[in-house]
Amino acid sequence: MRRISGEDPQYPEHGREGWPPHSAPQSEAERHEAVKRFRELLGEFEALANSTPEALSREVPPATQRHTQQASSVLAMLWQTITHNSYHVGQIALVRRVLGAWPRAAGEDTW
Repeated sequence: MRRISGEDPQYPEHGREGWPPHSAPQSEAERHEAVKRFRELLGEFEALANSTPEALSREVPPATQRHTQQASSVLAMLWQTITHNSYHVGQIALVRRVLGAWPRAAGEDTW
């Protein structure tokens, strides 16, 4: 969202630098805040998806020198985010199934 908004955030040199400092929230309040922020960002992406065709076709500058040959529009970045999030939701569902935490034993709908 920051790049789409015109900012130029620093791109991590290594993948591990893009991860939070802790593997899990340090408190229940921190977990709630993370979920709240994620929902806010999804809302921002939803609003952006309802933009005009002109706004969606606006080019977004590349994050790194490596990306200069890959032009990216706002619409392309929205699709990349949807694909990225879907991949990780699938990973979460798989881990929950392996742990026996999903679907719920109570029998209610799981989708």
